[in-house]
Amino acid sequence: MNKCRWCDICSKEKPGNALPDDFEQLLPEGYCHLLCMHTPMEESGFTAYVKLQLITREEAETWLEDFQQSSKVTLRVAKTYPITEDAVRRNSYRVDLRCRHSRGQTAHSQRNTHCPAGVYLVLKKQTHSQKRKSRSSDAHIQEGLLLHVTIKHHHNHPLGCFEVLQQRDVGAGFSRQNHDVRCDSLISSLVSPSLQLKMPKKRKIKTQSGEDEQLPPKQSRVEPSNPPSPLNFHSPADLFSSLLQPLDSETFFREFWEKKPLHLQRSDPLTASYYKSLFQLSDLQTLCSQGLQYYRDVNVVRCIKGQKKDLNQEGRVKHTVLNKNLDQDKATIQFHQPQRFKDELWKIQEKLECFFGALVGSNIYITPEDSQGLPAHYDDVEVFILQLEGQKRWRLYNPTVPLATEYCVEPEDRIGSPTHEITLKEGDLLYFPRGTIHQASTPPGVHHSTHLTLSTYQRMSWGDLLSNVIPSMLCDRSKTDVSLREGMPRQLLLGSSGSEDTCKRLAAHLRALADVMDTGKQEVKCAHLKRDFIMNRLPPYSQELIQPMGRIPALEDLVCLRFKDHIVITVEPPQQRTDVDTEQVVFVLHSLKNQRENHMTGEYEEQEISRGLQFPLSHLRALQQLQQEEQVSVAQLQLSSQEDKLNLVLALWSESLLEAL
Repeated sequence: MNKCRWCDICSKEKPGNALPDDFEQLLPEGYCHLLCMHTPMEESGFTAYVKLQLITREEAETWLEDFQQSSKVTLRVAKTYPITEDAVRRNSYRVDLRCRHSRGQTAHSQRNTHCPAGVYLVLKKQTHSQKRKSRSSDAHIQEGLLLHVTIKHHHNHPLGCFEVLQQRDVGAGFSRQNHDVRCDSLISSLVSPSLQLKMPKKRKIKTQSGEDEQLPPKQSRVEPSNPPSPLNFHSPADLFSSLLQPLDSETFFREFWEKKPLHLQRSDPLTASYYKSLFQLSDLQTLCSQGLQYYRDVNVVRCIKGQKKDLNQEGRVKHTVLNKNLDQDKATIQFHQPQRFKDELWKIQEKLECFFGALVGSNIYITPEDSQGLPAHYDDVEVFILQLEGQKRWRLYNPTVPLATEYCVEPEDRIGSPTHEITLKEGDLLYFPRGTIHQASTPPGVHHSTHLTLSTYQRMSWGDLLSNVIPSMLCDRSKTDVSLREGMPRQLLLGSSGSEDTCKRLAAHLRALADVMDTGKQEVKCAHLKRDFIMNRLPPYSQELIQPMGRIPALEDLVCLRFKDHIVITVEPPQQRTDVDTEQVVFVLHSLKNQRENHMTGEYEEQEISRGLQFPLSHLRALQQLQQEEQVSVAQLQLSSQEDKLNLVLALWSESLLEAL
């Protein structure tokens, strides 16, 4: 059987003409591929349209597996389509797949780039009977060529790299059929155990854009020669302690956290110089050439008679306009999430997210002399303020809503007299709990003030935890407690049933849930909160995350997890579940490939199902073993077979989550 030939139905090429070499070598043996069209890309790669005489979905999926083997491309499902039995839809199966490879952050670019290559399969319905031909106008269907394939072969990476060959889903069966084959073939072909692969350089795309065209924020470095840092980055706890010096963190959490404001007044030139290096007015003027946008990156505001006036424009931010806002309008410039551009802030906030186990955002506020940007208000976050340039006068008031769960502006006639009046100078730090009413202005005689706010613990209350834990507890309890499955009183929703009896019954059920939790044996399930945190936080502050580290682990090796603070393990139903009784699986989620440029901006690319790995439930104890111990022998992992042990550590190693010691 010829592996491929030109289609004599639609192709302009004659059947005997030579096929493109770059196309034919990708195809699996054992099939007859009819090439309808082959379109080369401008720089590299091609798009090809192929028809095959395959009839069932099983045959199509088998071809897809064979194609991945022959082309050395591992695909992920990007989009599926419903299977229907109606006569209107003419497709019995359709799926869009993309190359699984994602180029992560490098020293020169902070942007992850998903590979644009993909395969699109459509299996047409066989609508003709034995006596009647199909009325379809597509001659391919009339000839029984039901599988229509579009191959977009335009990769932004080498096809032989490990990340492309590995399978993310190493579940039972699938790993034996696919993962082992690919990994074994890769291991046998490696020249160097360090697996130092060269990645292609990103092309510079020349565009002709107008002045107001909206451009994505470029991650150009704005890093002058930094003075010595007074902060200790050895661990998250050390970083937080050094941020609060001379106060120790134990005293802070006992006396101030969620209780009252703290002002750390410092007369340390080293700290003042370091704070000033974190961000200055000149940095913002430089960044304006990098495509900053109003609203997304910059807000321009001024407080006039207790009201906020918005001075934002549309489109791209120009530094000349910002200078006018500062000098003439006396407006405050608010710059959102500077950690996207400043490496030192990335380094600080990444460690703080590890310390708090919560997202940490930041904003820069630049306010000119004798001016105020925002009216008195309170926030729903814990706030740490670092004074970077100049001075800022703060007035704090008792909260009207302690530990508030939302932002709110408070009228002057409701807030009373200040409890604290503080002037922050360069190198000073101010903390106050969420709900604390505050307003700030730059004093006369100070050209401008620049301060940094670090904010955290938004939606991290006990109430938020309960709202996530109780539904899963109820679901689990209902499976074993028949009283929870009994019907509610008749006409309860109409308000006709006795509310007192209903309240007593609900209280009894809640007490039963509390008793189960009180035993300490009930797992606190908050997978949604974990997933939200790990998917949206900063990636580790490191430039060497893309490639696995060191040699491939063997059975006799000691291994350890890397970036433990950036890994969470959850037990959930599989993402592509088919019914409610599907056995749960283990997800190992991580933030190594999160996009720094999108941190805390609300702008996210399409999230893949798992920014990490999926395992059978039988792997849970071994994963917990790796997470809890400093180092573990592969042979001692709590799995039933050597094959499972090797598959587990190889999958983690290939995701840069594990290294052999």
